[in-house]
Parts: sequence; structure tokens; C-alpha cells
Amino acid sequence: MGKLRGILQLTGQLDGLSFYLMNGKIIVRKTGGFDGKKIKQDANYVRVRENGSEFGHCAAAGRYFRRSLHPYLTTLKIRYVHNRVLCLFQAISRLDLVHERGQRRVFQGLQSVEAKQIIAGFEFDKDCAFRTIFPFTPSIHLDEGRLTIPNFEASQLQKVPGATHIQLRFILIGLDFEHQRPFEQQCSALVTVSLATNTSASDLVLQANVPSAPFVFGLLHVAYVQRLGNMDYTFQTGGLKVVGYGTYDYPILNL
Repeated sequence: MGKLRGILQLTGQLDGLSFYLMNGKIIVRKTGGFDGKKIKQDANYVRVRENGSEFGHCAAAGRYFRRSLHPYLTTLKIRYVHNRVLCLFQAISRLDLVHERGQRRVFQGLQSVEAKQIIAGFEFDKDCAFRTIFPFTPSIHLDEGRLTIPNFEASQLQKVPGATHIQLRFILIGLDFEHQRPFEQQCSALVTVSLATNTSASDLVLQANVPSAPFVFGLLHVAYVQRLGNMDYTFQTGGLKVVGYGTYDYPILNL
């Protein structure tokens, strides 16, 4: 790749060279690219076709999953969250030992025990681990729609300038990754805790209805707010964490 110097300024293709504008400068390189016919038919491109097929499947699964959590992800405004979710489902699809390479599927990978470890280590925000915001270890009974936070104490939470309260919500998402039917979302009542109140540690229980779906994901959403009068103003500081998942055909997997 070269940079064009001089008074000649053009974009497009000329004599086997491509000219295009990047960062205010004209860049020139040899015209080329993939041969679409070869990619579709040539035996040398079989891995490219396989990777492309699985990439498209995982991208669709990622969009499906993100749409089910849209209100919470929008509030947090996490950068590149779509890439993070895509990578998560690519890793899960590789656990599918039923289908051949190129046809491996997310729903099959989720039925493996190894998927539990991958999901437990997943962070929506790679720059801010959920535990730094919420230093508690919840216990979850997903089949009963119950999440318990033992020994919860607001004074142990991360301090955010201007925040007066923290809001907690347990979310259950019912998903069908095989057919991508409309998702079902069930939530606990919103729990608001004052950050200024000094109280002794106690167990905090969040309860939600369990969706009817092949896969159920349990998530904990944490939001910092500033209360002014009767209004709560939500900060972008907060977090979202998958705390468990299960299926109707396989045991519930608590993370």
C-alpha cells in the first residue's frame, strides 16, 4: 500500500491500481480481491466457506441474544459489546460435537458442560469486570426463578460520584437459538437501595417467573442512580452479568 504525493488527486481504479481517500490522504494499492466464484466452488476455499457459514450463524445468534437485553445494554453503553457477544457464541458453537465443521450450532454447544465455564467467565465489558462493581457472589435457583445475594451490604459497593442509590434487577430470558422464535423476558421487582444508609449485612432475594423456552438465561443488572426529589436519573456506570442458564432437556447449570 502506497501514498500518493503530488498534485494528482483521484479516487477509483486506473490501470490495475485502486485509489481511495483515507484520513485525508490518497492511498493507492493494486486492484484485487476475492473471486466470489472460487470461494463458492473451489476445494481450496472449503475452510473459508465453513468459517463463513459458522460466522453468519453465530452473528445471528448474537443479535438475537442482544435484542433480548436491549434496554439494559443501551443504558450501559458498552463499547464493542456486539463483538464480545459474537466471540462468546463462536466459542460455544465450537463445543458442538454433533454437527460437522461448518455446520456447528450454538444451541448444540450450549448443551455441553464446558459451556458453563465459558459463560461464567464472560464479561459484557472487557474493561470493567462485573465483580469490581458488585463484589458479592449470588446463589441462583434458576428453575425456581430465585436469586439470593448473601450478606448484602451497600457500604461494600463501588463508590460513584453523584450516585445516591443503586438499583438491582434479576432478569430471566427465554431463548430458542435453534429456531430463533420471539424471546420471552421475565424480571424481578426493581430493588432500590440507598448508598447513604448504613445497615447490617443481610440476605437479599430477587424473584422472577421462569420463561417457557428451550434455553433460559439468568442475569443480574446493576445500575447507579441519582435521586432528586421523586425522580431517579440513571448513570451509565453499572453492570450486567450472566449468572446462570438452563434448558428443559438438560439440567439447570448454575454459575
